[in-house]
Amino acid sequence: MKKILLLLVSCFLFSSIICSAQVRSKSVETDSITTVYFPLLANNNTRIFNWAINQVQKSVDGTTFAFYKLYLNSLNCKYSFFVPTDNFFSTYIDPIAYGQDAPQGGLQFRYNATTNKVYAIVRTFNKNVNPPVFSDSIGVITTEGLTTGQASVVEAFLQDRLWKILDSHLVEGDVESGNSYFVTKGNDLIKVNGTGTSMTVAGGYDLNENTPSKVTAVFRQTNGSTYFIDKPIQPALKSVYKVLSETQAFSSFYNLLNGVPDTCVYKIFSPQGVDFKINSFYTYQYTIYVPTNEALQAAIDQGLIKSWETIYALPSGPQQASEINKIVRFLRYHFQDEAVFFGQQTDGIFNSATIKNDNASTHFQSGKNHFYKIGVNGNETSMTITTENNQTAHVVVANGLYNIIAKDFIFSKVPSYYKNMDGSGPSTGAAFITSSITTSSSVVIHQIDKALTFQ
Repeated sequence: MKKILLLLVSCFLFSSIICSAQVRSKSVETDSITTVYFPLLANNNTRIFNWAINQVQKSVDGTTFAFYKLYLNSLNCKYSFFVPTDNFFSTYIDPIAYGQDAPQGGLQFRYNATTNKVYAIVRTFNKNVNPPVFSDSIGVITTEGLTTGQASVVEAFLQDRLWKILDSHLVEGDVESGNSYFVTKGNDLIKVNGTGTSMTVAGGYDLNENTPSKVTAVFRQTNGSTYFIDKPIQPALKSVYKVLSETQAFSSFYNLLNGVPDTCVYKIFSPQGVDFKINSFYTYQYTIYVPTNEALQAAIDQGLIKSWETIYALPSGPQQASEINKIVRFLRYHFQDEAVFFGQQTDGIFNSATIKNDNASTHFQSGKNHFYKIGVNGNETSMTITTENNQTAHVVVANGLYNIIAKDFIFSKVPSYYKNMDGSGPSTGAAFITSSITTSSSVVIHQIDKALTFQ
């Protein structure tokens, strides 16, 4: 997976350079007239996103540049760009706040036309109450009246969150191509229904709450389409750990994952993000196939793996270590690079998270020290998974446990390190405005009728 990640990062950087090259060679003002960025310049109700797009960063040689302006003005790329207008920029649920004890905090971004700066109104809510009810304003995060040093901290915080929001509203490609699910620039997974001004778009959280964003206007530009929407897209906030642990039909798989001992180098979960994250997932999008509880019991009965109870009853030593390694490799074979969705046309071979450590011949001819592969073939009504030993499993549709979207975050510090957004929390906690989101991975989860094996 590390090799794949490095390749993806290289490809992204190369793509960004190519997409920005034409913009650098011409004036931004000339290019922007025909690009997905122009509708924001021509509208007085998109100043929040426009502020974020114009924020600059420094290159390694000290040169300042506005990355998002270059990116959106590229005439060598095609985009679908979703823009919540200022009047509809409703409260955004902050993922770090979501991981804290109640009260959780939300941010309602606003634009100050006098100072030409963005600020955020703080509203609290309780994530255990559905649908969430936000409080009246309990404070404002603003640079007004602050020293230069204090203002830079606030501006960095606002920029961090708005850049993450921007990433979740940008898709490279055409969302009106006929598919329903797409991956955003920020690796968020979104669902699109309809076309033009009849379109709705939903992030993982929106799908859970049935609160999609509605398109209010469409602008067809040379390098794609810009869609004004009536609220921000809210990505998934539940982690893989949370989804698996609270779904009874996933309980056997969760218990096997969570049983990996802390001393194991390939331990599955670690405390990070909203609660826990899968250790092998990083800045990408993945698929997890969860066998039914009955299928996993069958795998134990057939001797494919042992239960943790049986493994821990073994004397500590080589035999126990071998069985732990065996079950970890079995579990990781159910993790796949790249998100694939039930109901969409899919025909491909993807890497799992288990490395092949021998020279035995396999169905996909995977080489030693390479990842075992998984074949996926899907259409509107079915999805079949083929394994390295040429066995097949199928996505179970009867229970509706497919296309479940989760998200594993990595924050600069765990949420408990900071005070809550309203100032409550640990007395020694750092101010919430010093928090930042490092990266994230999105995951789609499907229940399948049979455990996946590679030998």
